[in-house]
Amino acid sequence: WGLLAAPARAWAEGPGDECPRGAQQYSVRDRRADPRQLRVATFNAEWLFDGVDDSSRSPYHGDPGAADAHLERVAQVLREVDGDIVQLTEVEDCAVLHRLADMLNQGRSTGQYAAYLVKGTDTYTMQDVALLTRVDPEGALERTEERKAYPMGGSACGYNGDTRTTGVSKHFLGRFDIGTGEGAPRLKLSLIGAHLIAFPTDARRCSQREAQASVLQGLALEAKADGYEVVVLGDLNDFSGQVPDVQGSVPTSRVLSILQDWDGDGEDELENAASLLRVEDRYTAWYDHDPEDGRDSGTAERSSIDHILLSRDLFSMAQGAGALHSMDPTQVSDHWPLWVDLNLAAGTGQPRDPRPPPPPAGRPPDPPAAPQPARASTTWGQQDSGAASGAATGLFLALLAG
Repeated sequence: WGLLAAPARAWAEGPGDECPRGAQQYSVRDRRADPRQLRVATFNAEWLFDGVDDSSRSPYHGDPGAADAHLERVAQVLREVDGDIVQLTEVEDCAVLHRLADMLNQGRSTGQYAAYLVKGTDTYTMQDVALLTRVDPEGALERTEERKAYPMGGSACGYNGDTRTTGVSKHFLGRFDIGTGEGAPRLKLSLIGAHLIAFPTDARRCSQREAQASVLQGLALEAKADGYEVVVLGDLNDFSGQVPDVQGSVPTSRVLSILQDWDGDGEDELENAASLLRVEDRYTAWYDHDPEDGRDSGTAERSSIDHILLSRDLFSMAQGAGALHSMDPTQVSDHWPLWVDLNLAAGTGQPRDPRPPPPPAGRPPDPPAAPQPARASTTWGQQDSGAASGAATGLFLALLAG
């Protein structure tokens, strides 16, 4: 597969350039409070733009004041999430990302975030994926320009058009060397963040998204061969066939299978963090359509298309997962933040499956207890935002992004 892009340039070259400024900003490369704990999160912030020279598709085009208000709302959400490594989707550029980091870092002497972004190739929405992190990567973020042909063999998407090729316009790869506690082995972690093309059931896009997943699979395979544990996360715009969401959504594509089962042997190399959530808590996206009234109408409008996939050894360190369902999707974003908590100290022992064992045959499963917060500032599990009032910011046009 294709060569990775050259290392990103310093942010000082201009606000539209790639930004690895974090390594230059802090003398301490790991600013977590506890090196044994790591919270990894993903959040589609929905058009995190500044309102100045934006894409005409942005709801904040020509309205910097509204864009600033949205930026503050996103900052408040991230304060509650309190992630150590946070992958963000639908970010305009480094300038906006650094403004967000500065908001989160205000008044903090520890736990500061550094901003990283490698420019993608989405010329339709001008959106990118980005990283805010308390643990600096080993170097600048990378990306690949590899392309794959579609439809792929064995696809059930139903696309019968001409063969085309696609890359992944919005993605990054970051490599980390993370401490896990005094005297403990360090963790080599490769994080792949992505925003795949939208519409889970559209035949052509379904087929294209499978090819995009194949590109990301190549990144994951190389990272694992280099001795890294792997996380693939972001707005993957597709459902899981193994971990059903609150609506029981069924995928048409093999996107999650391609990303999780690298050799097609039926045994996953990556596990889905959503399996740690109760079924009623498995939703990350709101689509205002049943009815389209600017209100969150509950289960019928909710699904899980944002995912955190972890290599087996990482998954064995998982203490739990959560989603900030107290956030009002009509006021901030049409996606809810999702995270997983890892106990890195557990990596020194035998791998374990953090999911509860199935009940004995013949006995119905006990209702699971709601997970408890590892950090007091964070809300776990389902808090129904209900029929919230206000103008919906769930702009389905954003899903057109490729």
